[in-house]
Amino acid sequence: MDIKEKRELALSVWLKLIKVFKIIHRKTQHELSLSGLTGPQFGVLMRLNIYGELCLNEISDKLNVTEGNITGTIDRLEREGYVYRERDKDDRRVIHIKLAPEGERIYNEAYPGHQRLIEELMSCLTEEEQKQLSYLLEKLRKGIEGIGNRGDC
Repeated sequence: MDIKEKRELALSVWLKLIKVFKIIHRKTQHELSLSGLTGPQFGVLMRLNIYGELCLNEISDKLNVTEGNITGTIDRLEREGYVYRERDKDDRRVIHIKLAPEGERIYNEAYPGHQRLIEELMSCLTEEEQKQLSYLLEKLRKGIEGIGNRGDC
């Protein structure tokens, strides 16, 4: 394969990733909107459900967004009564975000539909293909994060 073909292949893969992401994002956003949640709100509720209380920086790390981006989401979730903030007893500068009972309820209401949709969207791939895709995407992620450090996958 010559350089031009390699470039075209890389671009083609990138465009396909974008298209697939946009389709999945649109469909999951619609499903979550039925519960009155946005994707970022659901992501926060999911992380709190899995890990328990978290600080803002822990939530932003787990969602791969900045603390600035997550602050507005937390504000909206707090206004809805889905989460609450609690200052650390030992270090008052640290604020923990906790899942409120209403947040747990809405998460448990939204999760089954979200899970069914994801399973449906992935059902065009066999179990083995899903494992392979998962492996390849993880390899790609690690390779991309390593560019500048070692430059290869």
